[in-house]
Amino acid sequence: MLHRPPNDREPDPSLAIRGAEDLAVVRRAVAGEDEARRQLVDRLAALPAMVRGKHARMGAQLGSHEVEDVTQGVLLSLWTKLARFDGRAPLLHWAYGFCVLGLRKAIERRHRNREHAVAEALESPVDDTPPPIDAEALRTEVQALDPGERQVVELKHFEALTFDEIGARLGMITNTAKTKYYRALARLRDRLAPRQREDS
Repeated sequence: MLHRPPNDREPDPSLAIRGAEDLAVVRRAVAGEDEARRQLVDRLAALPAMVRGKHARMGAQLGSHEVEDVTQGVLLSLWTKLARFDGRAPLLHWAYGFCVLGLRKAIERRHRNREHAVAEALESPVDDTPPPIDAEALRTEVQALDPGERQVVELKHFEALTFDEIGARLGMITNTAKTKYYRALARLRDRLAPRQREDS
């Protein structure tokens, strides 16, 4: 696990001291001491803000609920792996590696879900099952949509918003959001249909 300052600052001489202090608390907590566990909770209180800050520096690609899930996952990983903490860096610096890994996995998962959701939306209404849509082709065609249409498709399928919510988010009436959505799906079907026939 990476030892890196949570705020990307250069390490200072006090880090070794803080790491040793954290290690003492961690060892007592692992041994089952309730007071040490409470101290760990206090020392990890800054972790949610650390996850949000790192998420922003990574491009803010996740929704707020996804960032919250990452935070909870990081905390769970930390508590289950406390025995591995060696005190060479402060506890939050050790936790930084968990934050980076958790965010990367969540972003990759969102990208996979995004491609899957759009592919499902493009399924043909006929009984015959269409050949699989090439993920790269799908990504390219979605990005090529008119910006307004692309936004509606992404909010509908990637954030699971209703048309009313999409309209409120984008400052348009609900019927306009619906029109843009179905127009976008029609464009995607037209553009991807030749690729599907070539692959069949």
